[in-house]
Amino acid sequence: MKKYQKIFLDYWKFGGQHVPKRCWGCYQREPSDLHHLKGRGMGGDPRGLRDDIYNLIPLCRSCHKKTDDNKDFNERLKERLKRFIDGN
Repeated sequence: MKKYQKIFLDYWKFGGQHVPKRCWGCYQREPSDLHHLKGRGMGGDPRGLRDDIYNLIPLCRSCHKKTDDNKDFNERLKERLKRFIDGN
């Protein structure tokens, strides 16, 4: 398991078989990817600075692809994730 996956699962108390059942972008499909809202860049993120809970969101393949082309969608996801974390 990758470090950022463990950070996400531990924070949201998902363990083992318990993972999000719905994409947090569309709420329709099962998530297939854990997306870094602020990209790790070409060299990855060797120091793990982007592996922060405010930067990780589970998305289906369609929503993940949409983040590459649609900056407004990515910004809405950042706001949605912040509301989830802050309990609003």
